[in-house]
Amino acid sequence: MSLHRNRVQMTVTGAPGTGTITLNAATSGYQSFATAYGADATVDILITEGTSWEVARNCTYTNSGTTVTRGTLEASSTGSAVSFTSAAVVSVIATAQTGNNWGMNEVQASPTGAGVTGVVGTMHILDISGLTASRDFTLPATCAVGDRVGVFIRTGAAAFELSLKPATGDTINGGSPGAEWSRLFITGECVIFRCITANQDWIVEYDGRIPCNAMLREDTATSLGHAAFTKISLDTEVYDVGNIADPTTNNRMNCRRAGNYLVVALVSIADLAIDSRVIPRVYKNGVSELEVTRSANVIAASTGIGSGTGALVLAAGDFVELYGFWSVAGGTGSKNTDVAAGVRPYLILTEVI
Repeated sequence: MSLHRNRVQMTVTGAPGTGTITLNAATSGYQSFATAYGADATVDILITEGTSWEVARNCTYTNSGTTVTRGTLEASSTGSAVSFTSAAVVSVIATAQTGNNWGMNEVQASPTGAGVTGVVGTMHILDISGLTASRDFTLPATCAVGDRVGVFIRTGAAAFELSLKPATGDTINGGSPGAEWSRLFITGECVIFRCITANQDWIVEYDGRIPCNAMLREDTATSLGHAAFTKISLDTEVYDVGNIADPTTNNRMNCRRAGNYLVVALVSIADLAIDSRVIPRVYKNGVSELEVTRSANVIAASTGIGSGTGALVLAAGDFVELYGFWSVAGGTGSKNTDVAAGVRPYLILTEVI
């Protein structure tokens, strides 16, 4: 990334043509590269000679040789590299591309049937409510150190996600080349990326993802046996950020974005005998994953409650369900989870970002 300094301008010696420039002396009222930097540096420059000019980014200034390369051409009076003579003057500037990276241009779009490729120096403001399938937001393959790309979800999507990916062979936060870093789908989410290796590596400069967070509760009692764990019908949504709760069709939580999640579970059963035990268990993808409890032992005939917290690592597409179990020596029959008594079984899932 280029290092800027104020009031740096020098004449040149020799005729550099379109190649590396050998610096001569500071222009009156300006400081030299050596005074401004005192060591080798990466700089953005403007070269002028008469009406001819050239702007170049990421140029290499060599302090010992007092030279500066032409770097990456951003713009010129001819549209290509200009051939300069010893009458040229070189200045350190902040280029238009640099300014765009700092402030970021705004582009609004509403993708539906195709993905989006990010543009350097641009904040992409997206309405993804019309997506017909999950799509990719792909970072540009051509990028310089310090380039920035942003994406903001103006309107989210209930059923589909926008996957954030680097170009083939590139990385985000040191991950696998070309691999998805995360997904966006909630209104108000925003992520800004910065290039740290030209045409190759990106990091997340700003992570404005909104954690998924939902609670399901049982309002119609489920009959639980004492011989095996039974799935509890979590039939009521209490709150749902991220549209991960599924109380109507499957009575479960659906993960839309890979990551770490906290889980809180409670199972209550009425009219249990003394020494009964109530145990909640979280299942992932239909398989027992986490017994989240200190189990509750009933010391007098009453409502038994088992509850606790735990942590899960989930992939996009995983689902989480709540199961319950009660046991007592010589017990028979079944018991209903305690809804009438007002202690309702529930499951809370919270994404950790």
